Amino acid sequence: MVISRIPPTIPPSVILPAVLRDLDPRSRRALLWSIGDAALFSVMEGLSAGSLLLYAIAQGMPTLIVGLLASFPLFAGSVSQLLSPALERLCGSRKGAVLAGGLLHALSWGAVPLTGQLDGTAREVALLAVVCAGTVGWFLTLPSWSSWMGDLVPPRIRASYFAWRAVLPQLFSFGGILVMGEWLMRRPGAGPGAFHALFLMAAGARALSLLCLLFQHEPAVGVFPEEAELPPEARPGDLGRVTTFFSAFHFSLFLVAPYFHPYMRVVHMDYRTIAWLTAISFPAKLLALPFWARAAGRRGHRWVVLASGTGTALLPCLWILSADWRYLLAVQILNGFVWAGIELCEIPYLLQLTRPGERTRRFSGYFAIRSLSGCLGAVAGDGLLLKNAWIQRL
Repeated sequence: MVISRIPPTIPPSVILPAVLRDLDPRSRRALLWSIGDAALFSVMEGLSAGSLLLYAIAQGMPTLIVGLLASFPLFAGSVSQLLSPALERLCGSRKGAVLAGGLLHALSWGAVPLTGQLDGTAREVALLAVVCAGTVGWFLTLPSWSSWMGDLVPPRIRASYFAWRAVLPQLFSFGGILVMGEWLMRRPGAGPGAFHALFLMAAGARALSLLCLLFQHEPAVGVFPEEAELPPEARPGDLGRVTTFFSAFHFSLFLVAPYFHPYMRVVHMDYRTIAWLTAISFPAKLLALPFWARAAGRRGHRWVVLASGTGTALLPCLWILSADWRYLLAVQILNGFVWAGIELCEIPYLLQLTRPGERTRRFSGYFAIRSLSGCLGAVAGDGLLLKNAWIQRL
């Protein structure tokens, strides 16, 4: 089903302001606050997610702990998503569930520096527990947040709105990662304190993103009459097939994704180079968004998911050809272009395949299976690393 048809000559950034003006003021404010939430969440990710494994490696933690940090929080978060409907009932609303999980997520990043006050095994176990708690808080919110957004964003503007919503996050992720790299480069002798400051800044960014969520209202479930029934194009079993596709996708993704930063340290890249190689994909995503938004308008979200998902699965193979940073910079630009399609269309495509009243329940199962597949991929990656022990050369 084509949710939003966008003329190929007009980019989404031109269409969106006019669409927002057609909405009632309350909905327009909520969608603008949602963009702020996405931007601040991206700052948190830029400052923290890329530096966590680097922090563990810099602290001399064993290979097993580094591997567990890459995989076990995913497992805990995957299982926790099955509890999303229960959390929603406990909190009384989707918004309450999202705020509760987000608060736990923010507090966990603030607690990471406290684990540094411990020694030996106690420090490693405490760090793993805190990261697991934060991942659980984050993953618990995904089904409720997706259902909430489904009732906030009118179907006719979803393609253009989600394209525009992704603009600021790409810029803020880019900036956050560069700040992380420069911060660590300029404090080579600062020890764990430099990392702790990054984690505290990440906690602050996550807390501010919660304020943006707080200012959004929660509409009633199923406010758009056109979504009362699934579109004629939706076939029985489509959601199952999409779940299988994304589960296989996330298995292959997490087989390698958590280990790009350790690999770059193995080949003796400094923190600034690592930051640039990580960050360059975000402006590439930004430039790719109009292309994928037009493709979604012409051919539908399913086509974009298949095209970009297939391309993304093949990209890690390019890393084995050379460790030269200039070559990898080009690979990462291509990676950002392809990834933009997945990030733009996954949620709108899922909304297209589900009825409003059943979204939290169905999304909890979808995200749990998808995340568990990613966890299994990371565990398989752990096994490969432990067997070959290349990370011990750090």
